[in-house]
Order: sequence, then structure tokens, then C-alpha cells
Amino acid sequence: MDPLRVDSSYRACPTPSYHIWSGSPVARAYLFWDRASMSPDPATLIDAIYAGSLEDPPWDRFLKLLAEATGSSYATLHLSFPNERRRGIMLNSKVHPSGMDSFERVPRETDPFRTLPDRKAAILSELLPGKELERHPYYRDHLRKLGLIDLLAINVVDPKSGLRVFLRCARVEGEGRFGAAERELFELLEPRLRVALRGYAGSVLTGYQRDVHDEVTRSLAIGSIVLNRERHVLLANQFAQKIVDGRDGLFVAHETLHCVDRDSERRFERACEALLAGEEPRQRTLIARGRADGGFWSLQLRAVDREVLVDEDHAAAIIVLLKGGIQRVVPPAFLIDVFGFTAREAELVSALAGGMSIKEAAVAMSISEGTARVHLRSIFAKADVERQSQLVALVLAHANAVW
Repeated sequence: MDPLRVDSSYRACPTPSYHIWSGSPVARAYLFWDRASMSPDPATLIDAIYAGSLEDPPWDRFLKLLAEATGSSYATLHLSFPNERRRGIMLNSKVHPSGMDSFERVPRETDPFRTLPDRKAAILSELLPGKELERHPYYRDHLRKLGLIDLLAINVVDPKSGLRVFLRCARVEGEGRFGAAERELFELLEPRLRVALRGYAGSVLTGYQRDVHDEVTRSLAIGSIVLNRERHVLLANQFAQKIVDGRDGLFVAHETLHCVDRDSERRFERACEALLAGEEPRQRTLIARGRADGGFWSLQLRAVDREVLVDEDHAAAIIVLLKGGIQRVVPPAFLIDVFGFTAREAELVSALAGGMSIKEAAVAMSISEGTARVHLRSIFAKADVERQSQLVALVLAHANAVW
């Protein structure tokens, strides 16, 4: 049976604004509003919960409706992050002059709702009946100063993210105490709020992680691009997006990532095809030329071992990491004149002096790494050095002296 369908077999509650259906045990917990009442019905509240995670601020409409439905002066939702050093977010159906700051100052050990059982709502006047409430520091130091006489509360936790919601409704003098009907309403809404919180937590943490990732990669001058199997760009950080938008060595056409330089584009295509075909190694490095400043991009391509689904038709297949290399151009003609290198040797030394590894230089020159190392041995003999670092230092020192 549809729990949202109002059946004729309901019994009236003491609170005139809604009724409790007396069918199955699950349905018995469901509250149904009198159609003649002005209070919002459960379906409206549930819609507001799911829509609220997309609002800014979140759940603003839900809190206003909840305050109306429960006959409360205030409905409050406090979002608490797993990192206790990060200040939580306080959301209210309407702003109380000092309520928000007061809530933040309440010592945790005095809050009787902090240890509520999971998925259970509670009423303060039932937890602390009579004079016990008046003597309790939570009421004496907090509620009484705000003019509040009773609270209805439930706590919701997303176990995956650690994000917590403390939902409260408050009544002032003249509004009376909360009862069983309001408590059952909170427990009815709790699973819906839990689902909405899970989605909200995912968006909050994803956004936070993306911000941190962007900040780190930007400071390291590293771009990252995620491609699907068609080489369509699914995601790019800010650094990479700026590169692509400016066609600074890379660009996107028809959603597909390309290299500006034709030779680089051919090598990029072959590398992507090999990765998508499952060929080893599952990580490849190549050089993409064509930067506006004469430099290059060192591209590290990684196959995604476990597909990350975006939707049924799109899955992450390749992650491209871009590390900038500002070309310290040492003209091959200069190297031929000074050191007597051959044209190919001078091209290799120029690449090494520009910051490339021997492997990257070999790729850029379209030769094997073995051939590059054969050239390197001849270069070492002509320059009278024994290591690559010595060679680069020597070449740059001569170049700087001339320039």
C-alpha cells in the first residue's frame, strides 16, 4: 500500500492540524494532515527535504514549512562537519537575534540531545520533566535566555562522510509543549532527511576535495584531465582548463582532446589507443609541443583500472596529467659550433638542456630510447663529461656566458 495515500481508517489526534492513519505498523507512524488545515502535509515536507539539498542556503523552505507544521516559532538545522575545527552551518526558519551565537556557545556536555539514540526524536520537556528542566544548565543558561519553553529534536548522521545534522523545533511561551504527534512526524521525516543528507554530503565533500585539488595542482603547475573512451573530456581542473581554452599546446574540438602540434597529436593518439586496448605499460609519458612560449607539456597518461562511472554511457578511461616545462632553448646550431656535435646529437642535447628526460627526448625526436643513449655516449665523449647532469650544466654555462 502506498504510505502517502490517505485511507478512511484514520483516528484523530489531539492536535487538530493532522491525523495518524491506523493501518500497518509502518503506516501508523505516518502523519496525515487535515485537508482543511493550513498546515503543510507530509508530502510537501518530504518534497522540501529532497529539494532543500540544492537550495542556497540549503533546506531554507523546508525549515519554514516544518515550523508551520509543528506549530513552532523556530525550526533550526545545524550542519556539523567531521573536522571539528571547521565551523558548522546554522540554518533557521527565521533569524533569532542571539540564537545562533548562543547555540555555538552551549557546552556539549550540557546538551541533553547530543546522545539521542539513532533515528529517535525526543522532546525536552519529557526528557527533563517539571522542575528538573528549570534546574538544568541547558535550560537555565541557554533556552530561558532565548524565551524558549520546549524543544523537539532529532539527530541525523551520514556515516560515510561524518556529516551530521541536528534538527530542532522550538516553542515559546503560549505555544504549549510538544507531544507524540510532533515526535512521530520527526521520526517519519528522518529517513528522508538521511537520504538528502547523503547527497548533500557528497556534493559538499566533492566540492571541497575539488577545491583542495585545484589549489594544490595550480600551485605545482600541474593540470589534470579525465577522458572517457572516446577521448572526450569529462573533467578538467582549473589549470588544465585554462590551457585548453587558450589552445596553449592542447585544445578541445567536438569534446575531444587534441594536441596543437601534429607530431605530438599522432603520438598522443597512439598512446591513448594502446591504453584503451589494455596494452602494457598502463602508464605512459610523452611530450606535447606547441606551447605559445616555445615550451612543452610533459603528458603522463594513466589508464583507469577500475571504471569510474559518470553515467551509463560515460566512464573515466584515461587520466592525463600535464606538467609544464619552460623550454630553456639552447639552439642546436650553437651546440654544433661550440662542441662539434652532429645535428642529431645537438637536437638531443638541446632537449636535455630544455628539461626533458632521456626518455622524453627520445619520444620528441621519434627515436628509441636505446638510440638516444647511443647518441648520449658519443656526446659525453665530445663534451668530456660522464653524467647527464654534468652535460646539462656545461651546456647551460656556455650558453649563459654567450647570452
